[in-house]
Amino acid sequence: MKDKVIYVIRLLLLFCLSLIPVAGAHAAFEIHPSITVAQEYTDNVFENKNHKKSDYITRAMPGIQLRYEAPIGTLDGEYRYDYRYYLRQSRKNDDTHYANVNGHFALIDQLLFLDAADNYQRVSLDVSRDVTQESLFINQTDQNNFFVNPYFSFNLSPRTIARVGYRYTYIWYKQPDDLQQLTLREVDDISRKEHTGVGEIAYEFGRSAKVSGGYSFTRTNRSAGSSNQQDAYLGLEKKYGPDDASVISLRGGWTTINYQQGKRYNAPFWVAEIKHQIGNIVTTLNSRVYYGEDPLRAVTQETSYSGAVDLLLPKGLIGGMVSYARFTDTELDRLVTRRATAAVRGRYELMSRLTADLTVEGSRYDNNSFLTGGDTLSSSDSDTKRLLVGTAVVYSFGEGMKVSALYRYVNYFSGIQGEVNRISLEFQKVF
Repeated sequence: MKDKVIYVIRLLLLFCLSLIPVAGAHAAFEIHPSITVAQEYTDNVFENKNHKKSDYITRAMPGIQLRYEAPIGTLDGEYRYDYRYYLRQSRKNDDTHYANVNGHFALIDQLLFLDAADNYQRVSLDVSRDVTQESLFINQTDQNNFFVNPYFSFNLSPRTIARVGYRYTYIWYKQPDDLQQLTLREVDDISRKEHTGVGEIAYEFGRSAKVSGGYSFTRTNRSAGSSNQQDAYLGLEKKYGPDDASVISLRGGWTTINYQQGKRYNAPFWVAEIKHQIGNIVTTLNSRVYYGEDPLRAVTQETSYSGAVDLLLPKGLIGGMVSYARFTDTELDRLVTRRATAAVRGRYELMSRLTADLTVEGSRYDNNSFLTGGDTLSSSDSDTKRLLVGTAVVYSFGEGMKVSALYRYVNYFSGIQGEVNRISLEFQKVF
């Protein structure tokens, strides 16, 4: 996989260089190398309640940032290689990569456009909880998500825009190691290629308001079987208040998924958000039914409701949030888990160039079929509670140089996963 990542980066560099002569003097091209070094201590590297093992982890993360901007379009790219050395040899060959490339180009002015992106990163196997905050590798795998999207966009009237296009998506997951084999089914069953045709239309009315509608058809191919998904929706968005800082957004429709085995899943979907700002208080309410990417399943339906209140301070903010989510395996039409979360957070500028932040989050997972319906490393009970505390102090020296001190505390109150304390010190320089 390392050779694949290097090959992608080489292609990115060649692509950027090939575009420079096209735009000539009107193009802007930037390249910024970077280096990050970190030293971490964890008192429970495997997050095991009964057999705790501590370790010191040294990380070296050289990277590069690219930006190309010209009349023809823009291209942004970032890459980091993450080398990890475990002093007590609790884990070997844990090096990974992070790459994120995004491009937008106007192939024919005001008519034909091309969007493309590629993202490589380590992700949580369980979509209901982000374990990348609590460990460097437990219940995680590497994911590469690539898409290319050519489309036509044209004005039917001064206020009406129509868009018709095609989107190709390839999502790949790294083969698991011996530790992950117990939690991850064959990733070749889940890695997939998607072909999507989409058409949508949007009409602007009034001030900062628009209504839209669309339809898409997606053909998904994977080794375990193929599926067809159809989505139709209507949407409404209205911005208001000073600088349009407040917004009401509603979008809803119907999803039909037909699996090769003859199974069918029909359900509504929606995304609703109300964001209202009064003075320095921002209130946000969200509700959505979303069909997202899942490393362990074909398509997972997430139904969630959340609310947050943030108080904006002259030198920071303080806020809190509550949320409830339900995750359903659409292929088996079976509940995966339910999650309830409450959190408080804060960020404050202690002095010039010195900032601190703190997050305290508590979650409860019911029907804890976290990974593969209960037959997993981390699922021994039907009810799991998790406490996550994270804090960081960051000092910026200017000129792209900063140092950070971070602390993470995680505690599971059931199952075999135990208490974890992580302390790390990082230094970063962007040239």
